[in-house]
Amino acid sequence: MVVMGMISGQAFSQEGTTALKSFVAAEYPDKNGPGVAVLVATGQTVGHYANSGLADLERKTSISSQSQFRMASVSKQFTARAIFQLMEEGKLSSITAIGDLFDGLPKAIQRITVGQLLQHTSGIWDYETLMPKGQSEQLLDSDILAIIRGKEETYFRPGQQFRYSNTGYCLLALIVERIAGQSYPTYVEQSMFKRAGLVNACVFAPKRVIPNRVFGYHPREGKYVFADQSLTSATKGDGGVYISTEEFAKWLDSCVIASSKNKSYLDAILANKVWVRDGIYYSMGWFLSWDSVGGMCLFHSGETTGFRNIVYVVPEAKIKLLVFSNRDDEQIGAFFEKLMATEQITVGKSLSPYSHLFEWLSHVYSGD
Repeated sequence: MVVMGMISGQAFSQEGTTALKSFVAAEYPDKNGPGVAVLVATGQTVGHYANSGLADLERKTSISSQSQFRMASVSKQFTARAIFQLMEEGKLSSITAIGDLFDGLPKAIQRITVGQLLQHTSGIWDYETLMPKGQSEQLLDSDILAIIRGKEETYFRPGQQFRYSNTGYCLLALIVERIAGQSYPTYVEQSMFKRAGLVNACVFAPKRVIPNRVFGYHPREGKYVFADQSLTSATKGDGGVYISTEEFAKWLDSCVIASSKNKSYLDAILANKVWVRDGIYYSMGWFLSWDSVGGMCLFHSGETTGFRNIVYVVPEAKIKLLVFSNRDDEQIGAFFEKLMATEQITVGKSLSPYSHLFEWLSHVYSGD
């Protein structure tokens, strides 16, 4: 029964990295299996990192703060930020209809706007439910566009309600390419990551060599099965970023934490928010709520084959909690719950009947 609230105790910031390492080791004790990378930074304190387990079971490579995890849906903030950046440059508008950007769309889809894709209010169908039977090759963002061209209706009239959509963010990546005149990975890495001082963060491609890459696994009957890729693991706009906890923290400091440079971005998140439920909203790649003193809290999780991640940030208070995991069971949900409790995140509106925030987010993603 948890919602995002204020971190008041700052337990790990007071006790230091040793306390966080002990906490993580107790929750993820298997040093020879897939594990977790964690960062806790509260207020003005230096962030504390803790890691457990292996990034690659075959090579016995340990997880570190430089290990690059597949972000899954946590990646959506990068796609949204790319679109926001193009809007600020006057190259795109939130009211631009996607029928003006892509040919051959069904009439019901043509009127969907860029802003509706960003906020998950487009009503566009989930591509996962439309995949051709017998699909054997990984889907790309361009394949999602082709699939959508064959769907004559939407879940609801665009703009009428919230429904989470991976499809929308695949289309947004294609819009970035069209407007910027570059591939999505090139634009994100050169115009966003490089400017933020990120050296290794990148966007996945099937044959790309990713430095310090973490591989994903699925726990099964006391063993770990290699589970790094699926048919939907090659799309970029909805979940293709690889990044470490160290560089993610740097990204937050540069591009999300409150500053004069980021004011227009944070203002846009607040101005464009749409209601989800339980006192929680969505805007531009983030779920958002407010802490007990009125500070805006931003959070998102990511779930894909082999990976589970969750991030939480309070921009004004410079608070960051990052948990990246390369095992695709539900252990991360209870772990993050305990992490929040230790840091004394206050309880607000109830997320009942769900036992923790990660579970609540999972049900939102599935449209429940």
